[in-house]
Formats: sequence, structure tokens, C-alpha cells
Amino acid sequence: MTARATPKRIVLKMSGEALASAASDETIDFQTVHRLAAEIVEVIHQLGVEIAIVVGGGNIWRGMTGATDGTYSYIPANGDVVTLRMTSDTLCASPAVVISNTVTLTVDPELIPTVVITAHPVGAILAGQPDTLTATITNGGATPEYQWKVNGLAIPGATNATYIDTNPANGDTITCAVTSGAPCGGNTAASNDVGILVFDNSGVPVTGISTGLTVLPNPNKGAFTIKGTLGTTDQEITVIITDMLGQDVFTARSVTHNGVLNQQVQLGKSIASGMYLVNVHTADGTKVFHVVVQQ
Repeated sequence: MTARATPKRIVLKMSGEALASAASDETIDFQTVHRLAAEIVEVIHQLGVEIAIVVGGGNIWRGMTGATDGTYSYIPANGDVVTLRMTSDTLCASPAVVISNTVTLTVDPELIPTVVITAHPVGAILAGQPDTLTATITNGGATPEYQWKVNGLAIPGATNATYIDTNPANGDTITCAVTSGAPCGGNTAASNDVGILVFDNSGVPVTGISTGLTVLPNPNKGAFTIKGTLGTTDQEITVIITDMLGQDVFTARSVTHNGVLNQQVQLGKSIASGMYLVNVHTADGTKVFHVVVQQ
């Protein structure tokens, strides 16, 4: 019996589907390729032969679930390169297989908007005084959508970056919801709350008729004079001006002449618009009234 001669060359045909990745956004599983290559190299050393490898390329794409139709949908990553291999089923088509152009995908990051609202004037306002609120947003895109709310209820027509409350009520809570208009927008963010404190004019007199004191001018831009009569004798008085949170913004000591007070006040250019309480401390007690700063 004649012994069979050992071949010097071997052709190894592999299915491309065996190399396909399980991930939908990849083509080849490189760990599988590395493992098969190591096994082939080991056979070459053992048998001392040359091996030619043929891979069924048309089967590679079969490993991508759902990627065998005219339309393919998936969640892309930025920089993905997509191509299409089409095999014709037309008899005697030439060529039978064609490769498409490549498309490199650009994926913009998802931007979550943020919004902060502020009121002007800051702090308490007088009864009947309008309050202006402004929304400042980030990641809003070119055409963000605004919706202002009072006490959780949407205000019809209040869809701009600024909302003017012409008739605020004491205790109202103002918020603003913003929907991003960025290319990957559509997300909505809620603002901080702004509480409205309305000061009743009847609570403390503006002109100081009951105290004998007057603030001129009122409203003002932070510079005004407290004038009036406090008795008929000279006495030392202390003027303390506080904001509506009770924080001191101005303190001065003065002496009346024959009971006449003429105290100039300069709160400074950095003082915020709003209402402030003027406290005049005398030997007979404390007299309180309010002043409005409008920068």
C-alpha cells in the first residue's frame, strides 16, 4: 500500500460570519481573529506547510442583526464610519457585489439646559408696583422656549425671556420652565423659585406725616435726605437703614438743632433696587418708614 504524500500547500476556507462581532456597531470581532490566527500559525509549525486562507466576505455582514435591509437604524457614536455592501440577486449581474461610499457620522452631545431667574427690583416691592423677572439660561440653543408660571400655573402669553408682573400678590411664587432649542435639545429645565413680597403702603407712611419726617426724593437712586422736626431741643439720633432681610446697609449718627433733622444719605452706586426700611432712633423711641431705590 502506497503511503499518502504529505501536502505542502493547504487552502483553508473560512466563513466570514464566524468573524462577525456581536455588537451592532462593529463589523469584525478582533479577538476571534487573533485566536484563529494563533491556531493557524501553530498548525503551520506542526505540519510545515503553506496555508492560503479564503474568507467568505459576503457573510461578514450577516453577523450584524438587522443590517441586511435597505434601511439600517442604530444608536451611533461620534466618528462612526458607515458603509454598505450590496450583493445583487440578478442573474449574471456584473459586478454582482458593490460597495457604497462611506459616511462619517457626527454626533452632537446632548445638552441639558439650566435656567436662573432674578427679580428687579430685588426684595420687597410696594403694593401696585410692577415686578420684572428675567431668565438667564445656558445650553438653550438659538430658539429656546419659555413658560413662566405663578404658583405652579402657566401664565398665558408669558413665553419670553422677561416677564413683567403688573399686579403681583404678596406670597406669589414665580418660576420659569425653559425647553432647549439646540440641535440635540428638547430637554426642559425648571428655574429656581422667586418669592414675591409686597409691602402694604398703609403699614408704614412714606412721607412720615405721623413721624414728622420726610424722605426726599422718594423713590430715588440711593441718594436722599431725611428731613423733619423731632421736638424742639437738640438731641442725638441714630439712622439705620436695612434691607427687607434685616441687613444693615447704612448707619449714621447725627444731632438735631432745635429739633430739626437734616440727614443726607448716600447708599452707593452698588445698592440694589428695591425697598428699604429707615429706622430713626431717638430718645423718645424709634420711628420707622420706608424708602424705594430705583437704579
